[in-house]
Amino acid sequence: MKSRILMIAYACDPRGSGEHWLGWGWAEQAARRFEVDLITTPKARAAVEESSRPLGITPHFVEVTPWLRKLTETLGGSWLRKLSWQRRVLALATALHREKKFSLVHQTTFHTFRTPFRAAQAIVPSVWGPIAGGERVPPGFGRYLGEARFAEFVRHLLNRIWLHVPAVKRSLRQASVLLVSNHTHSIFFRPPADPKAGSCRPTRFVRRTNSDCSGPSCAGQRRSIEASLCGKLRRNPRHPYRVGSVALVRPGGL
Repeated sequence: MKSRILMIAYACDPRGSGEHWLGWGWAEQAARRFEVDLITTPKARAAVEESSRPLGITPHFVEVTPWLRKLTETLGGSWLRKLSWQRRVLALATALHREKKFSLVHQTTFHTFRTPFRAAQAIVPSVWGPIAGGERVPPGFGRYLGEARFAEFVRHLLNRIWLHVPAVKRSLRQASVLLVSNHTHSIFFRPPADPKAGSCRPTRFVRRTNSDCSGPSCAGQRRSIEASLCGKLRRNPRHPYRVGSVALVRPGGL
């Protein structure tokens, strides 16, 4: 029997482009090896439902309240709409997990750290990414930006402030594994443990529900994630496995 995973993609459209196509692509590829439930918005509902049927994907559509959508579309503030959507996703993900017992939850889009990953607190292990948004012009190159130099400074300042948004801080802390788009982002989210580490290697992270259990009888209690990563891990008691730059991640040993 295949393991069941939950995919979360705010941007998801089999007929779309950019992140919308990628959001669908992650779920489509996951369905080759796993039973997949997909949470997304109803924006491309018809296309998602049509494409999900032959793959066995179970889609779930979450919408924000009509008054909030109208307000943010009129006055701006799409980030407020995304934050509200995430709260609703957490409630649905928690309910689905009680029913189906997912082995993994993976939030793929939007590919930015500014959209928090609230479902990470409901299901373990959890994968967030690929995420970006923290890139900046390297020191010494600012003078080549000309008039855009001040705008770049403001953008970087806002990025640092955004890291202190409570929902974002919790998501970065609670996600079992972070997939970041490049080495620049591994530095942005935390200083790398080994700045000279540039080669990727396969690594398996095993997390047990009972740390005192050992031997063949514990096989059903083990959970692992296999990834190809650059950099080293940082370990802490609550959330043992954090990574730098990641090229590939897949559940293993489930």
